Amino acid sequence: MQKIVVAVVLLAVGGAIALAIVPALPDEVQDWISDAQTSLEERSEDVKEAFSASDASNESSDSDEPLATTLATKEFEGQIVGGVPLDELTASDIFEMERLGKITKDEAATALTVMKGLTIDEIPATIDSPNLTRITPTKVSQSEVDGYREFMLELINEDRLIAGLTELTLGTNPAAQAHAEEMLEYSFLSHWGLDGYKPYMRYVLAGGVGGDAENASGIESEMLESVRYRKITSVESELREAQQGFMRSPGHRKNILDPWHQKVNLGIACDDVTCAVVQQFESQYVEYEEFPNIDSGVLTVSGRILAPFKFEQIDVWYERPPAPLSLGQVDVTYCYSIGDIPVAFVSPPLAPGSFYPEDNSTYDWESCKDPYLADPNAPRKKSLPVGVIRLPSLNSEPVRKVPTPWVVANQWDVEGDSFRIEVDLTDALTENGPGVYTVLIWGESSGEMVSLTNYPVFVD
Repeated sequence: MQKIVVAVVLLAVGGAIALAIVPALPDEVQDWISDAQTSLEERSEDVKEAFSASDASNESSDSDEPLATTLATKEFEGQIVGGVPLDELTASDIFEMERLGKITKDEAATALTVMKGLTIDEIPATIDSPNLTRITPTKVSQSEVDGYREFMLELINEDRLIAGLTELTLGTNPAAQAHAEEMLEYSFLSHWGLDGYKPYMRYVLAGGVGGDAENASGIESEMLESVRYRKITSVESELREAQQGFMRSPGHRKNILDPWHQKVNLGIACDDVTCAVVQQFESQYVEYEEFPNIDSGVLTVSGRILAPFKFEQIDVWYERPPAPLSLGQVDVTYCYSIGDIPVAFVSPPLAPGSFYPEDNSTYDWESCKDPYLADPNAPRKKSLPVGVIRLPSLNSEPVRKVPTPWVVANQWDVEGDSFRIEVDLTDALTENGPGVYTVLIWGESSGEMVSLTNYPVFVD
């Protein structure tokens, strides 16, 4: 039911979901959104027949009419949404229920559509106006992008200074820009690329050697060829709204205000309709002498830990080899994790005759949805061009538990700020096979444990 999806994405603009980018919409559509947020009582007389809670789903109804059309002509009095009578709810209540996961997007869309008493077909889509444009966007030039990066950096540093943190400098890693351009070109929003690579993979393949973490915003679904879109009037205002959206999202705000970040690589891709924005934060507290490498099943890494940290621990995480993804598959992803499963916690060797009491631990973590499990032929969602930052908690899988072996290193030389580690991962490679084995080096400073690197090693 594409029309239901259109409704909820459109109406989510005014809701509790953190807003990243909201390109200016036609005045008629903005009026429609505003009307949808007035009280239910003011519109109850305009709606005619009752709907059941079971109808608020993606399933087809008994009617030949589209579900949104059928439900929009029914009374809502006495009906239940998320355990609450619909006539006791406001649009803002529904936004909050959807944000908290109490109802699905489709249930929220159905309720909001019924509250308004309009079908999505009634939203004016081809209004003639000099401020509206069909999808023949003109991209901004590279010289303009350079100036916009400086502007976005100022916004980030303003928020950091308010929090009492040091300013960041502008990084030069090109991965963020490439990802922003891909998202803009194909109208999707994801930390995953269409090649199947995640942020830390792109970062390292583009020459990065530190730790990194990404924020992203943009259009989350396909733009409609039949719709005229209002052109944005100021890229700066789009970037400011994106930053405000990040700061309203706890996870993205934490990333911006991480005291250990040193740089930010910015990807900004805009046309005359919208912008895609990538903030890839970077820190470098490890100077490698030997970059992480796996040869004949043995992981070797050496280098120096920079102040204020001291070397503490190494973990290794595994995930399948990256493979191309369809737009339908990346549409289900909004968060990412470092690897799929932990395969080794490395421990130093003991003196002869000594042993560790346990050889594995149970590790709990909240994983993100796996796009490879999604149908590659799934149709894309269609919506007006509203970019919404998705909170990872809304799209993550239940907490998983997995036994993770403690693997004793063959060599564990840690002296002062220098280290060299060699560990046999043959068992992990035999069990999991080819893929990406990401090495996390942990440092400790004043009692705080911090992941200093997330360096992927690609094993064929």
